Formats: sequence, structure tokens, C-alpha cells
Amino acid sequence: MSFSTRPIRLATKAGAICVGSGGAYLGYILIRAITLGDLAPGWASILGTVVVLGGFQLLSIGLIGEYVAQIFEEVKGRPKYVLKYSSRQMHQLDSTIRVGGSGVSRSSAENFMEVRKAS
Repeated sequence: MSFSTRPIRLATKAGAICVGSGGAYLGYILIRAITLGDLAPGWASILGTVVVLGGFQLLSIGLIGEYVAQIFEEVKGRPKYVLKYSSRQMHQLDSTIRVGGSGVSRSSAENFMEVRKAS
């Protein structure tokens, strides 16, 4: 089973969406309260505040999770890329091709296997 950061990023994005939509809802409530004044007292402001604060918490946890995921990837100690041949092996391969190159066309893998068998 492998580790994926996709759920963490999803939580971060969901938190950002909640904060944005909660802020927009609070703005709508404020404008409607000023212009029409027909809202139930306390209900809309509490709902908007809960959505904004819940979204902020989810956003914060998502950001912390992304940092922990980066730390986890670094601690595993896996290389960013894997070399097919080391520089020493390439030097052996190059010298084998030059010494044994009598016009016969062979792949570098076959030459490399001969170098490995000979040593």
C-alpha cells in the first residue's frame, strides 16, 4: 500500500472553499440585514461564523498535513531518480566497446553484460 497526499490536498481545498463561501455568506447576510432587515436574529450570523471557523480549521489541518507529508517523503530516503549505470560502469562499458569494437554491431547492454561476466 502506498502513501498518497491526494486526501490531504482535498481537505486543504475543501477548507479554502468553506472559508470563502462562509465569508461570502456573511457578506450577503450583512448586506441583507442593512437593506431589508428581515433576518431571524442570531441565526444567520452564527451559521456564517461556524462555517468560516470550521473551514479555517480544515484549511489549517490540511496545510499541516501537507507539511507532514513532505517530511514523510524526505524521511523515506528514496532517491529522486535512479541511475541505470554508475560512472565507473559507464567507463568500463566505453572501454570494452572501444577495445572489442571490430565492426560488429552489438548493443551496449550485451557489451555491459560481458564486462560484468569478465569481472
